[in-house]
Amino acid sequence: MNNFSSLAVIGSGPSAIYLLKYLLGYVRVFRPWLTDIHVFEKSSELGTGMPYSRSTTDKYNMYNISSAEIPELSNSLVDWLHSLTDEELKAEGIERNEIGEDEIYRRTTLGDYFRNQYSLIIDGLRKTGLTIHQHADCLVTDLVDAQPEGEVRILCATGTIAVDRAVIATGHAFNEPDEPNSGYYASPWPIQKLIPVDGQYYNFEIGTLGSSLSAFDVVASLSHRHGKFSNDDGKLTFEPAAGTQDLRHCVSSRDWHSPLLVWIASDVTAAIVVSSWLQRTRGQENEPSSDVETVTEVYEDLVNA
Repeated sequence: MNNFSSLAVIGSGPSAIYLLKYLLGYVRVFRPWLTDIHVFEKSSELGTGMPYSRSTTDKYNMYNISSAEIPELSNSLVDWLHSLTDEELKAEGIERNEIGEDEIYRRTTLGDYFRNQYSLIIDGLRKTGLTIHQHADCLVTDLVDAQPEGEVRILCATGTIAVDRAVIATGHAFNEPDEPNSGYYASPWPIQKLIPVDGQYYNFEIGTLGSSLSAFDVVASLSHRHGKFSNDDGKLTFEPAAGTQDLRHCVSSRDWHSPLLVWIASDVTAAIVVSSWLQRTRGQENEPSSDVETVTEVYEDLVNA
């Protein structure tokens, strides 16, 4: 790769953070000729990432790996959690004695961690003499490979910025339009669009096409707002709210099964019983289950398995 003096990073979530960490770790290689880094982020918050932002996800949505599986940045997630005050931990929904490498937490907690680590890495890059330009609330609409000038032009709402190289680290994109009048949503994100107004409930069947983490998120966010979970002596139960007797969650899978949920939090917020599991437990090995499980039935089956 030819030497270049300016670099643009489109996006500021985890993909961008790990790229910036790499640049910081090998700054002695890049620093003789790299002078400027531009970071573009379409939201107002740098370093969080779409799946972990409070504007996209919900406090009832958990991430699906253990803390020990998150590649370390400037600090580990566990060390960062230990550095928080009791009041800050309370805001994350965590007790100090619940911190551990085998624990899983809210996805928004992971977003707060990423934002903190992003700031530390940016500070580290600046201390090496690099000039860091942060462009928040700046939606990039196009990239132009300008030849023979040998530059990349970043087109965004605030104007055009020319750099020598650009890295696209935008992560998830949901471009298919929703059809709310027909009750169809191309994706559950941002999940706030699926949550009813305070004091109101859904009382009909809700289906998801797909049965992995996003489906789990839909069930978790809606079930917590349509009833109450309780854990008595290790038995988790769900009491539906009045007026939700017809609420059902129908989770479908093209292959009759879902990925195995390896990590389950002690305060697990919802359970999805996959079709293959239903087939084994109910002796339906050769045909998919047609049952529509209520949230209560799902929990009873899972806890008693």
